[in-house]
Amino acid sequence: MKNLCYYVAISTVIFYSSLNAQWIQTDGPGSPVVSMAVNGTELYAGTTTQRGTGGVYQSTIANPMVWTPVNSGLVNRYVTALGVHNSILFAGTFPSGPLYRYSGTTWDTVSLGNNTYVMSFASQDNMFFAGTFLLGVYRSSDQGISWTQVNTGMQAFPSAQCFALKENNLFVGTSDSGIYRSTNYGSNWQRVSNGLQNQNVYALAAIDTVLLASVPGFTSFRVYRSTNNGASWQLINYDQRPPISQFAVSGSNVFGVVYNAGVFISTDLGVTWNPVNDGLPQSPPLECLAVGEDYIFTGASHSGSNDGLVYYRPLSQMITNVEEKINIATRFQLEQNYPNPFNPSTSIKYQVSSNSQVILKVYDVLGNEVATLVNEQKPAGTYEVEFSAEGLTSGIYFYKFQAGSLSETKKMILMK
Repeated sequence: MKNLCYYVAISTVIFYSSLNAQWIQTDGPGSPVVSMAVNGTELYAGTTTQRGTGGVYQSTIANPMVWTPVNSGLVNRYVTALGVHNSILFAGTFPSGPLYRYSGTTWDTVSLGNNTYVMSFASQDNMFFAGTFLLGVYRSSDQGISWTQVNTGMQAFPSAQCFALKENNLFVGTSDSGIYRSTNYGSNWQRVSNGLQNQNVYALAAIDTVLLASVPGFTSFRVYRSTNNGASWQLINYDQRPPISQFAVSGSNVFGVVYNAGVFISTDLGVTWNPVNDGLPQSPPLECLAVGEDYIFTGASHSGSNDGLVYYRPLSQMITNVEEKINIATRFQLEQNYPNPFNPSTSIKYQVSSNSQVILKVYDVLGNEVATLVNEQKPAGTYEVEFSAEGLTSGIYFYKFQAGSLSETKKMILMK
């Protein structure tokens, strides 16, 4: 789909033309990297024992080429997650812990009270949170020394895979029950998953006024966006590549890392994603991102000769103070659904050129309405919505798009 474009002066843009714009490979750490964290001027990589000695390695943002193991007291060196709270570093380990706390010299064991491993961390004011496998969220108010399980409002046995913080709202994404929000430091949670077609949430990010969520499709890259603190979610990007496994935010830009596909950047709040992979190996086995000062870092797990390497790149190569070229829908348009034929779900894209009341409905061959996909006011832009035909019989269906005075209808085929 080709759109006319116009230019507006804003402070960020992807910079494509520099011949030297590429990722730089460091000299380590040498074990599969699955998590990274920035603590002041220090850079840390959490690694596994799948191919190598595992553990945690330290470098610096200013000179990330050299990596030094910092494993004193770290008995379990299969590290699943790294987090920072008030300059204290924490490491979760697989398969059943323990959780470790590092103050700069040695790692101390911390007990959560149950056998599980930590998948994610979040820091909110004086509270620190650990997201665990099957046991939900734990909270600490004493710098990570003692922990309390805080799952009120969640479904049983949640795996808390990711967090996002937006003002006084803490969000957690789970592997099987979608997204939850807390406004009281995790004392109570409210499920906020309306509009998500998949309740397995890989990654969350808060950027400007919106929230982004990455969920897997069938070997696909799907990003949902919420503009009302999670009350509702809209599918805004769909692509045939693996899903984003982690977000990293820098200013008004958001990066996403995709296993075997590299790093992508969005400068329009998640609507479009562009690869920024120059200098990375072919089909890079990347699993994590970290942003520190003027650089972005990514870590590789294992593939061929690329075991356990960290790559870095100046943010200025991708984000610079020039005019940004933004695709703006300059006409109303309804696209053909994809895939077509489909079973049982398909995606429909459309665009509007100005603020309009948009209605998108599905009808059977007799003209009976079977679903209302959209019925709300929409600002100018490009949108995507998913239609699930669960419970419907095979055959021909029609979807009708209305925006203002414009009306357009297309045919789609359900094959079960």
